[in-house]
Amino acid sequence: MRMNKRFLGSAWLLTALYGCAMPIESGDDRIAEAAVDALALEDGERERLLALGDSIAFGYDPFGDFTKDKNFEGYPEELDSEYSVKNAACPGETSSSLISATAPDNGCRAYRAAYPLHVNYGDSTTQLDYALGRVTSEEAEDVPTLITLNIGGNDIFLLQARCATDPAGPAMCFSANAPALIGTIAQNVATIFGSLRNAGYTGALVYQTLYATNYTDPSTVGFLTALNSTVAGVARQFGAEIADGFGAFQAAAGNESPCAAGLLIPNPAGGCDVHPSAEGDEVLADDVRNAQ
Repeated sequence: MRMNKRFLGSAWLLTALYGCAMPIESGDDRIAEAAVDALALEDGERERLLALGDSIAFGYDPFGDFTKDKNFEGYPEELDSEYSVKNAACPGETSSSLISATAPDNGCRAYRAAYPLHVNYGDSTTQLDYALGRVTSEEAEDVPTLITLNIGGNDIFLLQARCATDPAGPAMCFSANAPALIGTIAQNVATIFGSLRNAGYTGALVYQTLYATNYTDPSTVGFLTALNSTVAGVARQFGAEIADGFGAFQAAAGNESPCAAGLLIPNPAGGCDVHPSAEGDEVLADDVRNAQ
């Protein structure tokens, strides 16, 4: 089964901002892992990771079976040997919809209505509400010791879609609106991290920058450099460490494109999807490790 392409967004300017697929583990493997998690938590040996974001963290694969959340694993699951992982990410989440239940998204709410996420938000209406519930829980095992965030790709896709039919042309429209877009994402990241800190969360924060699928396109690289630099500067104001997803993908690809280097999901029709492959997911997980 395949998801409607509106969950994938546009690929006009940059296409690297959603999620990744991982091999499906057997039921026995998952039972064993759950038992290890429980024992580790009882012994106080493992810290707790709460992953926030869009389909990069969720582990979205456009060719997957969406009816089971365990069919999808993102970079947070690559860290489950070190952390007890709660992955609250939602495919199609924007930096605004993560905060507000009425803000425009790129398919997150439709996905939540039709398919399961990795966690149940319960009475929480937004991903941020869910996160605040975790950090303010009276149960120590519910409170994360590390929160990671990747967000912003779907904000870009929404602007690309809006600019696609602009009379001035897509490129000119995007360029004119890029500064405001960067400002909005930065402000929303400040709201997210600020809300967590104001709720009493004193643990570690990691913000991961957006990677590119084409490091030879000056317009893509220039825009992402400006966006990543601005948002990373805001994140640091709340004590966040920065995982350089942009640089990590570039280094892992070397002289090849991320697609040719195997960092993106292969498309059966040729080329690659915009989402990270298992190899790309490992790169992003290592990037989070190195940021701490």
